[in-house]
Amino acid sequence: MVVAGTTALHSAVGMGAAMGAKRRSADDEDGTPHCGRCRNRGVLVQLVERYPGGRWECPECEAAIWTDEMRLTWEEFVAGEDCRGCGKPLRRASSEPSWYSKGTAFYSAQEQAAAAAEEAAFQEHHAICNAVRWSIQGRAGVHCGRCCPPPPLSPRQLRAVMKIASNVKTDGAQPPVSAPQAPAARRRPRRDSFDLQSLHIRLGDPEAEIREAARTSAKAPDRQQDLTHGNAIARNDADGSPDD
Repeated sequence: MVVAGTTALHSAVGMGAAMGAKRRSADDEDGTPHCGRCRNRGVLVQLVERYPGGRWECPECEAAIWTDEMRLTWEEFVAGEDCRGCGKPLRRASSEPSWYSKGTAFYSAQEQAAAAAEEAAFQEHHAICNAVRWSIQGRAGVHCGRCCPPPPLSPRQLRAVMKIASNVKTDGAQPPVSAPQAPAARRRPRRDSFDLQSLHIRLGDPEAEIREAARTSAKAPDRQQDLTHGNAIARNDADGSPDD
């Protein structure tokens, strides 16, 4: 029993040593963390800080590899040049597939096959990118946010951005304060009143001084009762004196 137990213990230790040999440290010797996704692939890649105090990113599978020189101008985009990151067409691409605007639960059999083929082709070139994807509305083709530079802005969009940027003060100066304007008159909500006697719904004005008589009494014909609020409203006599 002891031998068997010792053998089992040695086997467990051997398995632990083998597993420990495959394990890779989560941090480097200087404390820099490693990329978890790259570690799962058996590669140790140190994360880099995007900016002081910012988040860490992996230069192998997260950091963008496209440069400003790869971006197309508006004229090149209109002329129909392809994406300089993946080579796919941009403006001259075919029309948007039908499944782009659907949820996966609503795919037909043909759409499921086409979407699976497009996903397989995308993963073949961008398996480790783990980046956002973008596409142009009305055009086929999905592009990788890490490999493919974004499309250019149109002249109208550039003018809108420049208009916004022109109002931003970079020297710390505050923009001029306009003269205070008088507040707009508050619109009082319209109150709906309900005539219980005639079952007639009428839209009442809260500022009205004279209300339509809901019920007149033979004893006091010049007195009406506001059934909406449950209080009596005295009406003036013909000579202007209040009713007693």
